[in-house]
Amino acid sequence: MTTISNSSVLRCSQCGSELILVSEKITKLEEFSAPIKTKVYKCSNEECQKDIDKKTSSRIKLLKQQEQAKENRIKAKVGLRLNKNKILR
Repeated sequence: MTTISNSSVLRCSQCGSELILVSEKITKLEEFSAPIKTKVYKCSNEECQKDIDKKTSSRIKLLKQQEQAKENRIKAKVGLRLNKNKILR
């Protein structure tokens, strides 16, 4: 007799603990024929989840800083171009 293990249990990539489904959202976009499913999981290990949350928040903060720096560079370039036009006149 063969037994089949329950492979549908998702495991945390950091610690191997079981993941808990927090939310599920189905979005239908006009560009795609199939709906897009988004599932949010959290680790059942509290310490591991705190570490993941900390890394995620620092990554989001870094992305925002990079985006702001990019906007500042674009604004500076536009300002330099305006000054060149004034000089050439």
